[in-house]
Amino acid sequence: MSTRSFPVGENPRVMIIGCEGSLTIEAHDERTVAFEIDGQANITETDEGLRLQDAQDDLTVYAPHDATIVVERVEGDAAVQGIMAVELRNIQGDTEVHDITGHVRLEKIEGDVEVEQAGSLHVEGRIAGNAEIEQVGTVVIEGVDGELELEQCDSAVIGAVGGNAEATQIRRELRYGSIGGDLAVEDSPEAEIAGGSVGGDLKIDGARSIEAGDVGGDAALKASASIVAGSIGGDLEAACEGTLMVGQVGGDAELRAGGVVQIGSVGSDVELAASFDASSMMQLTVGGDATIKIPDAADVTIRATVGGQISGHQLASSSVGQFTVVYGEGQGQLQLIVGGDLELGGRREPHASHAGWGGVGREFGQFGAEMGRLGIELGRIGAELGRELAGSFGGSKAGADWQQKFERQAAKLARAAEERTRKAQADAERLAERFARESTRAGDRVGRVTVRKGNREWSFDQERLERIQREARAAA
Repeated sequence: MSTRSFPVGENPRVMIIGCEGSLTIEAHDERTVAFEIDGQANITETDEGLRLQDAQDDLTVYAPHDATIVVERVEGDAAVQGIMAVELRNIQGDTEVHDITGHVRLEKIEGDVEVEQAGSLHVEGRIAGNAEIEQVGTVVIEGVDGELELEQCDSAVIGAVGGNAEATQIRRELRYGSIGGDLAVEDSPEAEIAGGSVGGDLKIDGARSIEAGDVGGDAALKASASIVAGSIGGDLEAACEGTLMVGQVGGDAELRAGGVVQIGSVGSDVELAASFDASSMMQLTVGGDATIKIPDAADVTIRATVGGQISGHQLASSSVGQFTVVYGEGQGQLQLIVGGDLELGGRREPHASHAGWGGVGREFGQFGAEMGRLGIELGRIGAELGRELAGSFGGSKAGADWQQKFERQAAKLARAAEERTRKAQADAERLAERFARESTRAGDRVGRVTVRKGNREWSFDQERLERIQREARAAA
């Protein structure tokens, strides 16, 4: 092994072109750059800095802490620690980078990547293996074929991940294009999270806001402000203090919200808990059963079309059909289409309620169409976010490759979402047909409305209701 040392001034720049073995770069306190070489190498001093070419074996470089080192082509592993900035391209083995005060740039890494403590990280092209990123300010990664772990980062933009992805303690922002496996985000209460598609499960346990496109599996989402999601293939658990909007849910949904709630369609059962105050505006279409938890201070009018039984404290009717119940002054609004049973939980006594069949088909059709449009609009979120990120990476061949990969993944999830949409539409049509049959089955039920106020209940047919309305208008 031979050692060659060169004196340097402030902020020296070193270029290494070709290393047939492994490369190690470490910082030292001297104002020199030293090369320890197993074998031969060509070293020259240029106006741009020191230049080493064609190291025939392993290479170790010692440089001052304020050095910037650019590396092109390493046949083995690369390890860098303690300098100001580093650029690594075409690394055939694994890459480890630690304690970099400035920027780290990586391109075409064939092995695993570990970056810990750096000002910023930019990965152009793909990382063929796994990536672990910790304590980095700004992170931009075009693609990771394996799995990705992020921890203690200010912000991160991730193009595509082939496997699972985990993010912990993201301080400001996380944006992603396509995650092939699961995505889990934890301990990031101030982060704004937005992404395109997740092939597996999505779990975000605490964020400021969430905007998610397509999720192939289950989703568990928790945000302090708002949640907007396109299509969830499995079950959904969502809790937020503000707006909650979801296009489609294939399975069950458990919802907690403090603001506007709009759910295009839920394939199975729903459990909803909210404040139901005077400002609440909520719309849901449910294929199975629905359980609505009514708080003691509720001020809401609930209008529902129900295919099964209706249950709750002091209600007008338990039969199938249209149903309206008013709590408090009824200033808030909740509209429901429920294919199964509807349960209104809690001990709050309604101010008034009534049930009947008048106008079922018309109102059902209008509301169902509106929720269908909502599902379609929100379902576009994933594609739009993905295209936005793809455009930001589109300046390179690797960016174009990543965009094609994203489009394939997005198309796969879109097909699954379309299938869920077709199923939801078919379920809605069957439910509408059922309502139509129920409304014409028994003459004494057609057009009848049952009204309850306090402990008293009245039943009117449609003709009598119209006569009362005419008399009231005449009197006015």
